[in-house]
Amino acid sequence: MIHDIDASHLHFLSHEESKNSKKSLLISMGISILIFIVEIYGAYKSNSLSLLTDAFHIVTDILAHTISLIAVNVSLKNRTMKYTFGFLRVEIIAAFINAILLVLLCGFLLVETFERIMETHTIHANEMLAYSLIGLFLNSLSALVLFNVSKTSINLKSAYIHVLGDLLGTVSVVVGAILIRIFEVEWIDTFFSFFIIVIIGRATYGLIKDSIKSLMESSPDTHKLEHILSDIRANPKLSKILSFHHWSLTNGVECINLRLLLKEKSSWEVVITGTHKLLKEKYGITHVNIETATKESDALIKSLKINRSAIHLHGGHGHHHH
Repeated sequence: MIHDIDASHLHFLSHEESKNSKKSLLISMGISILIFIVEIYGAYKSNSLSLLTDAFHIVTDILAHTISLIAVNVSLKNRTMKYTFGFLRVEIIAAFINAILLVLLCGFLLVETFERIMETHTIHANEMLAYSLIGLFLNSLSALVLFNVSKTSINLKSAYIHVLGDLLGTVSVVVGAILIRIFEVEWIDTFFSFFIIVIIGRATYGLIKDSIKSLMESSPDTHKLEHILSDIRANPKLSKILSFHHWSLTNGVECINLRLLLKEKSSWEVVITGTHKLLKEKYGITHVNIETATKESDALIKSLKINRSAIHLHGGHGHHHH
């Protein structure tokens, strides 16, 4: 454990936020289990594929909630000598796993939908409507519970998207049941099953894109980065920006690493404190690391050769070579 460095600024969720998040996730998970039981029984009674599709989407909600709960707990652990940034990225990994679960679900449901197109089934519209309305009410409760905490991290947002996608899916099942009841056209059930898969697919694409961008340590906002660099270059005490890196540990925790070339060596303290103030107060950057250099020190640093034999390519043993 690292004892001599304050790592509190690397914690995105406070203990109070974590407590609220866990409470919301547990309530939503309980509701999701209840919806699954109601809809799987409703699908059996009504012979509705769209209701069965909705019920199976709930399974991924339950798994997503489980992963999210693990991520909330693990992300609050203090950083160590091995994990020097702490465990915030567990949230990104959890969001990515959730997205993979959704991809698998879409594949399974597409197979089921195409099988239904090839066969004819009698739909009991009254039962379908009754059970889908119960599912709609419970889904609305679950979405309401997760709405506020969904803004605190990408992981909680992923759990919320699962529930929201299922809410939209349940709405389509209700509409489908009403149309089947009125017009007695049973292919509508298959159509709405496909519609639910499209909803899940759209949410999945967004989740995969966001989590991969974060895992690849890409800049969370290139437009913002351009403004940051422009403001830093405007400092009259600087010659130029030698290098920069801008990435996010998780949603809302941005990091920036800068190497700045000074015009005068004596101005390093003013430049560092001023840049910290700019980045933290104007741009909300959580983790700022700034290195200053002069022409002489930069030339010396560039002349240094990397000792390739000292690089551990096999996981390392936690010791130094002398």
